[in-house]
Amino acid sequence: MQNLSAPKIGRSLAAFIPMILLSLFAAMQAVSQTDMQMNIATAITVIYVLTLFFLIIHKKKTDTYRSMLFISIAVAFPLGFTLRVFEGRGRFMVLTFEDMLIQNAEFCHIGITQNILPLVLRNEVFFPIEAGDVIFTLMVVIGLGLMIGRGWCAWGCFWGGWEEGFSQIRKKAVIKKIPPKLRFLPFAVLLVTALVSARLFTSFYCFWLCPFKTVSEFVEIRTNVVMIQTILFLALFLGLVIVLPILTKKRTQCTFLCPFGAFMSLFHKINPFEIRIDPAKCNHCQHCIRICPVLAITPETLEKGTTTISCIRCARCIDTCPTGAISYHIRGTKLFVKPELKRILFLYPALFAALFIGVPAIQQCLYRIALFLSTGSFIR
Repeated sequence: MQNLSAPKIGRSLAAFIPMILLSLFAAMQAVSQTDMQMNIATAITVIYVLTLFFLIIHKKKTDTYRSMLFISIAVAFPLGFTLRVFEGRGRFMVLTFEDMLIQNAEFCHIGITQNILPLVLRNEVFFPIEAGDVIFTLMVVIGLGLMIGRGWCAWGCFWGGWEEGFSQIRKKAVIKKIPPKLRFLPFAVLLVTALVSARLFTSFYCFWLCPFKTVSEFVEIRTNVVMIQTILFLALFLGLVIVLPILTKKRTQCTFLCPFGAFMSLFHKINPFEIRIDPAKCNHCQHCIRICPVLAITPETLEKGTTTISCIRCARCIDTCPTGAISYHIRGTKLFVKPELKRILFLYPALFAALFIGVPAIQQCLYRIALFLSTGSFIR
């Protein structure tokens, strides 16, 4: 048995080396000669991430360990974010009107979808980001879209782990039948928020619909309008991020509301990676349809051996398919040939997205904890 397993470990290590180099490169960006707490946090983060990615490669359970990392990012983000904001403003989470006037606010990737039309039509953007930052962020987003498409929603996003975590609380769904056409709702939200934001020259989604204001920052309540907005944030967070994921075992905010996910779906056909289903192996049990967290597999796409543009490439269907009929595929190559190699090749850009977008949230959280343990305060 040892002789049989050794080559497998060797192949896993060989595939793992580029990930080590990429992780070390990312870590070097945060290494400090004077901040020991940051160096400790960075080292622990690198070890944690590399451990999970080695298990992804060696155990061939992509979704299991990806999900652990993804949920960790979401849970860690609020602590690091709110404490960093507190250092800059002297208050937690509350964003005042004065902050907005001087653009003293954090910019979230979801906001980019509302600034594209003003940038194109008027060469202007609105709070809380400047035109140069919009262009840079848009270039990053397009780059990620070209690399992994909506795989962003399973690997890089620092919000999605909240609903993913709650969706795993129950073993079985209470609400089992969800109309698959509801997956088109985010595209409607994307269109409406983009048009309304351009017309009113304001971040409509950010001020009225974003449930994650609940765990990041929200406008100081001074008027009845802001009170209504805050109630909407809380209701959407409670409903789409907590309650419905528990009842449906789906990522309902991502599936039914998020305009950024819809925007990244537009890269589905022009990025190299996709999920394919081998008709020769598929027994039509429809297990993949039931367990897909974003309704990306339907009876129609199953017959075609593919997924909808909403697929987030999380690999849950791959990990749990009883016949091994589902695999990653690289466009332009032969179907169902060397699926493990194609999976590994997908993991490299996926790790890139995680390391440079999502994983810093874990690093910042551990930094604050290390700071508290050494100085008695979360704030330097």
